[in-house]
Parts: sequence; C-alpha cells; structure tokens
Amino acid sequence: MRILVFLAVVFALNLGAQAQTPSSATADKAKAGAQAAASKQPAAPDTPNTAEVNIPAEAVVPITSLPPATVIATIDGRKVTAGDLQVVIRQMPPQVQQKIQSDRHALLERHGLLLRLSGDAQKEKLDRQSPYKEEIEYATMQILGQAELDRKLMELPVSADDVKRAYDSNKDKYAQAKVKAIYLQYSSAPESQADVNSRMMLTEAQAKARGDDLVKQIRAGADFVKLVKENSADTRSAEKGGDLGRVLKSNPDLPPDVKKAIFVAKPGETTDPIRLPNGFWICRVEEFSTQPFEQVKGAIESELRSAQQDPWVKALQKSIDIKMEQERRSGVQVEPQASDSAPAK
Repeated sequence: MRILVFLAVVFALNLGAQAQTPSSATADKAKAGAQAAASKQPAAPDTPNTAEVNIPAEAVVPITSLPPATVIATIDGRKVTAGDLQVVIRQMPPQVQQKIQSDRHALLERHGLLLRLSGDAQKEKLDRQSPYKEEIEYATMQILGQAELDRKLMELPVSADDVKRAYDSNKDKYAQAKVKAIYLQYSSAPESQADVNSRMMLTEAQAKARGDDLVKQIRAGADFVKLVKENSADTRSAEKGGDLGRVLKSNPDLPPDVKKAIFVAKPGETTDPIRLPNGFWICRVEEFSTQPFEQVKGAIESELRSAQQDPWVKALQKSIDIKMEQERRSGVQVEPQASDSAPAK
C-alpha cells in the first residue's frame, strides 16, 4: 500500500541520518542559546512544525508501555498521545520499532511530517480524487474486515475447562528440554581455510570426524563443559558452558533432525553429531519438563478460538452471492447478457 511505502521511506531516510544523540543535540542547543544571550542576539526560532515533549528525556519509558491516553507532545498545536504513536509504531518492522522508540523526538518529527502532509492533502481534497479515493476505501475495508474477524473471534465460546482439557490431552506438545551443546562449524570449501578471525574453518568431513571424536570422549567421561569451551564455534552459548536454555518441542524454527535427536535422548545422554547446512551440533540433554499451564493457556485459548473461526469464515464465504457478468473460457471473451431472461447465443 502507498501509505506503508511512504512511512518506510520517511523512516529509512532519517533513522541513520542523525549523527547527534539526543543528549548531544540538547547540549548543542543550550550552547547556542548561551552564545546568543551573551551576544544579546536572539536564538534562531524553532521551525513551524515544533514538538513540545512533555516527558523528560532522562525518564523516557517505551511508548508502547505507556497508557494510550498519555500526552507525549504537542505538534502544531495538536496534542499527540501515546495511543497515536502506538498505532504508528505497530506499522513498522519489529527491528525498527525498538530503535525508533529510543529517539522519541525523531519519531515525533516523522509523525509531524505525516500530519502536515496528510492535512495539506485533505485541504486539496486529494482524498476525493482517483486513485487515492479508491485506495483509501480499500484500506478502510481491510481494516474493518479485520476488526470484524477479531470481534467474532472473541465471541466464540471457549471455557476454562476446554483450555485445561486441551492442555492435559496434548502435554507432549508442550514438552521442553534443557540442553547444552557444542557447535562445530564447517565450510563448503573442499579444503580447510581461515575465516575472518584468522581461525581455521573445518571442512564438513573434518567437522564430522571431530564431532565423532568429541562424542566418544564425552561418553567415556570427559568434561562436557571443558570440551564446549575448547571446541564450540557458538561463542554466545560457549560462554555459558554450552547452555542453550530450554528448547521447546513445539518450536517451529527447531530443525527436525535436532528436535528428533534431543527428544529421543534420555536425561544425561549426549547425541551423535547432528548435521545442519553449516555445522554439526552435539547436544547433551540435562532434563525434560513440560511448559507450565499458566504459561501456555493464552496460546491454547487462541488456538481453540481459531479452530472454530475457520469453519465460520468458510461458511460466510460460501454464503456470498456472486453473479459473474464476464468471464474468459479458452481465451474467448463472453459478452455480458442484456438480461437474465435473454436466450444464450
């Protein structure tokens, strides 16, 4: 949609363009004011599109954590609330959302630009002209359609007993394992070569051979954590003795081969090297457990509602009365009939 493209362009142009941090910008502004006062010359006036921030920068809380009614700033005489900005932030990619919240003034400037431009467009009655009129209507239709789906979803009956019953009958789905691991990275090159850190990258065959040897040592009683620190290419987990935390059986991002190896092992067992596209994992299962009911009941409730919503949507779709006026068959254009009672030619 045009509006999303516009927002993406505006934020992309400005996120990386600011060399000054908020604190340095504030210091420079104060310095300029002091110099102007010393010379008895007025400081340069603010631009017309000004934002008067009501919350001190030192006490900034993420906008998404604030009550929607909280007034954040005044832009061109208009109060802007946390709720206004939360709508804007939700339209951004996840990796941008956190970054833009750390520079509240930049976010307000971009929002002010959008307010100014959209206001000018309305004055010019662009919202009543094609193709903008039709695009606005379609965007409105999408938003309202989603709103009706959300409303219907929340009306579908799901009891606490339904949720608990689904949890108790599918506990294997909520299995999790505490895992430590060694990661042996390999290169697709036929011979070992140095990486960017001047370390020798193993070939796949070399990594497999080393993995088999490490498994043999571990099963003979070698210190797993010591071997992690000496061999693992995953520096983040290596710093924690190879600890990967709790691995969820339901995690869709967990490669099937890794999932199978972990959840067929017994506590204390070490898996054979598990091949992935760029390396081998050697995993030791510390313990198995089940995600607590309180942790997953919200997700279960959503799943049960969605299971009911899908048939409702399909039934609604089938109930829609569609009469085709034109259609193409075998490349031949069929002209619309003058009336329903007219004989077919």
